[in-house]
Amino acid sequence: MEGINPEKVASLNTQYNYEVYRNWGMALITAQHINLLIENGIDPKEIACHLSSFHHHLILEKIFGILWPYNLYKFKRICGRIRGMLTGLHFSVCIRAFLDNEFASTEDDYLKLLTNWNFGLSRAKYQFMLISDSNNLKNNCIPKMKEMLECFQSTRGGIIVGPNDIFPLRSGQFEEIKNLTKKRLREFK
Repeated sequence: MEGINPEKVASLNTQYNYEVYRNWGMALITAQHINLLIENGIDPKEIACHLSSFHHHLILEKIFGILWPYNLYKFKRICGRIRGMLTGLHFSVCIRAFLDNEFASTEDDYLKLLTNWNFGLSRAKYQFMLISDSNNLKNNCIPKMKEMLECFQSTRGGIIVGPNDIFPLRSGQFEEIKNLTKKRLREFK
């Protein structure tokens, strides 16, 4: 990957107003994780509902199988020690749960969901950074995750330049996500 141009970063931030939506990078990392899990046999319903510890374990194994394909033995050894860091306290709070939650009936409910969602995404970011801290990841991970790792490393502060740099979205898709979220909150105004 080419080096990151600071002027390009500033330009993108101004053009798309990313500073206001600082969690978008975390959201895309979460989306990438969820898509990889689904592609590797995890049922979306298992991700969108509260998970038992058995399912948590299976999902952890899938994450390690994807991100660390040549070190599954190490997974067995360190899984118990850092399980909370990898799953986050609210791994089950995902985009679907936020947008489709049938129990949210007031603005306050949605604001609480948004708080939980942001917390879950921040844990997902920490999860990614924790795994990518491994010396083995750079050589053994799948190409898309390798690009994400290089993008994080090249910006030093963990700032992602733009959604399509790490996770391809169709034109306007990220704006749709933001607008749908804002619309849900406006419904209660």
